[in-house]
Amino acid sequence: MYQELWISLVSVVQSYTAAALMAVPGESFECSREADDKCILRAKHKQLLLWRSGAAGDGSWKVRSSAEETLAEGRFSLNVQGLVSVDGSPSMEMDAAAEILAAKIL
Repeated sequence: MYQELWISLVSVVQSYTAAALMAVPGESFECSREADDKCILRAKHKQLLLWRSGAAGDGSWKVRSSAEETLAEGRFSLNVQGLVSVDGSPSMEMDAAAEILAAKIL
């Protein structure tokens, strides 16, 4: 179940990031999924890395500069109801969590 929730979260974050960056002149966007538990979203000047830890719904995020310097990092947690907590926040709908995560690369 957590694998499907992870796939959904990554897909929504990817969609929101791509949509936001399309509105920025001269911006670029690329997404690569590495294995089943890691995703890297790349914009012109930043990268957002998302990865899931183990079989449960816990994961981490990291924002890096294009020079791969860590700018920010944190954690998220998926639960069986499909809700997500980002950095210890109360659980929220996946769309809201995806917006928060996507905004980190903008």
